[in-house]
Amino acid sequence: MPIIDLKTLLMIPINQLLNLLFVAFAFVLPLSRAGIVFFSLLIILVWFLSHEKYKRLKELAQSHAFQALMLFWLYTFVSLVWVESHNWKDAIEYVFTYWYFLVIVAIATTIEQEKILSTISAFVVGMLVSELLSYGIFFELISLNHGSPDNPTPFMNHLDYGLYLAFTSLLILSRLLYEESLKYRFFYLLFFISVTINLFIVAGRIGYLAFGVGFVMLWMHRFGYLWRAFGIAMGALVVIVSLAFNLSNTFHERVNVSLDNLQKLYYHQDYCTSWGNRMGALIIAKEIVAQEPLLGSGVIDHTDRLRAIIAHQYPQMECLSWFEHYHNQYAEVVTSLGLVGLVIFLSIFYALVRMRFENREFESIKVVFVSVFLVGFIAEPFIIKQFSLALFVLFFALLHGVYRHERSQKLTKF
Repeated sequence: MPIIDLKTLLMIPINQLLNLLFVAFAFVLPLSRAGIVFFSLLIILVWFLSHEKYKRLKELAQSHAFQALMLFWLYTFVSLVWVESHNWKDAIEYVFTYWYFLVIVAIATTIEQEKILSTISAFVVGMLVSELLSYGIFFELISLNHGSPDNPTPFMNHLDYGLYLAFTSLLILSRLLYEESLKYRFFYLLFFISVTINLFIVAGRIGYLAFGVGFVMLWMHRFGYLWRAFGIAMGALVVIVSLAFNLSNTFHERVNVSLDNLQKLYYHQDYCTSWGNRMGALIIAKEIVAQEPLLGSGVIDHTDRLRAIIAHQYPQMECLSWFEHYHNQYAEVVTSLGLVGLVIFLSIFYALVRMRFENREFESIKVVFVSVFLVGFIAEPFIIKQFSLALFVLFFALLHGVYRHERSQKLTKF
């Protein structure tokens, strides 16, 4: 197989090169932190060499969801003004995390129509590779530096991997629901089952919840927001969860641990469990909102405030003092950026929901994307974590790429 040398690579037209990079970026997303950084930087660099970027950027700027996202990033920069001077270095690094948003600009403005499905397929293939490795770890066929048979996550922690698996499972289900060929439907059904099983043998509880909510929302979107559709979706979900509870030791154990956490919290005010930690962080967040409602404490300062409030008001929550964030995206935003920041942040997803696609399958992908992330945010600030942020960036951009093509060409079939 011939290897493309640098000279040949440089002869490829910029837009074509970018589209190849988008496919590569999607493939490495679930597999490599270094790959995410490398292809993100390369995409941004090559995009700046594109001749049509400003024209298409004007088109993207008309999207209310993109406007809200950029406003959120800008407001986060502005919030540095009320950050304590000794935290500036860490605060700038925190804000700089959002440089991945530039990848959204590149993909949304440049991706070609025929490369949209190719990019999604590349992501799914990357997840398939990750899934095979996960099963290899689970059955003790292989051993990697990350993951164990009890929690087979090849490259990321269980929370991030649970989010990826929930999203991928529903992405495949969406394809299954719209596929007309029986042969392909059977293939997608098998893939959906394998990814869903993988989800329930990984110890990421928020992935379970995101899958459950996303499953119901996707089903109702496909078959109508009617009680009958809701009942069928809930019935199917009960069957899936029941099978998982009886067949997956990991899922069974995580459910029991969750119930134990809640009992300790309710009867003994024990905040030193996983769910207790998160409830304690929400209590601290409420205190900060009461004192600094509009603008919040500022990034990094908000975790200093958490430790100060624990020391003076909640000594029983001393076990939360190690927190570097609030383990909840909504609490993370409202404590650092106030209610103003939270409204801007939520407006991103409100604008996404209001986007309308002529292609029904991409409408379903939008529903899955919004549902999985809004639920996932309950347990973790996924927008500041690399793997989950990259997932957000890719599909936020792809949805805008589809939207651009539909607006310009009135396309209804991809």
